[in-house]
Amino acid sequence: MESSYGGVPQRWLVVFSQSSHKRESASFQKRLSQKREEAQKSLKQLSSQEFATRKAAKAAIAELEEQWEFHQAKVELEKVFHYKQPGRPRRGQKPEHTGWKVVGQVVDKEEAVAEALKSKGKFVLASNELDTERLPAKTMLKAYKGQGASVERGFRFLKDPMFFASNLFLEKPERIMGLLMVMCLPLLVYALAERALRTELIQRNESIPNQVGKPTQRPTMRRIFQVFEGVDILLVRDSGGIQRQVMNLKPIHHQILGLLGAEVRNCYILDG
Repeated sequence: MESSYGGVPQRWLVVFSQSSHKRESASFQKRLSQKREEAQKSLKQLSSQEFATRKAAKAAIAELEEQWEFHQAKVELEKVFHYKQPGRPRRGQKPEHTGWKVVGQVVDKEEAVAEALKSKGKFVLASNELDTERLPAKTMLKAYKGQGASVERGFRFLKDPMFFASNLFLEKPERIMGLLMVMCLPLLVYALAERALRTELIQRNESIPNQVGKPTQRPTMRRIFQVFEGVDILLVRDSGGIQRQVMNLKPIHHQILGLLGAEVRNCYILDG
């Protein structure tokens, strides 16, 4: 499928993954069950109220259903009779006034649920290469899946609450472009460093401990950053000038620095 975005022609490829569909559907069903329980609680609270008219009761139900995307109320309206005197009314005695109560349960909107499930397991790839011979669909998908150690993966940081991405407010296009450039360059370095480290670990048949202490040859740079927490550089000024000392370096740090190469090692160890 072809279209244009921002005036640039693009080719779109819709991909379906059976494993992703199974995983996303299970996650959706779990959220659906949670939402159903919440809706049932709301309906139970509504059932404890009494309404002066049938119209008011229906309006309350409609207002409640507007909050539900995949659920609806299957209810009946029951009359509640109020008499002037307490106790059992006499035969033929007319109530002083009548109220209405909601009785029923929450059910799924089957069509809405089915429609939502249709989108599970699907994702869209876009390319400005319109020639299907130069870039076949299979090659396009293979290139996408090969981005495990690329800049794209680094954008996970944006979802991390520690990144405070929600605190960034930009309106001018040039400032947005500038921010993206500042973000993409470090992410490129991040991806290249991760790839270089994993390659060296495999070639040397070495490993480093992951978060739970098990050996791995596929560490993330985020894990490496955690390992280097607590490593400090101490600058001591004396008559001979400024002396630089690296504090708290351990064998695991030396191993990683050796894997990353002389340029990185020299940032921490002066003797190279």
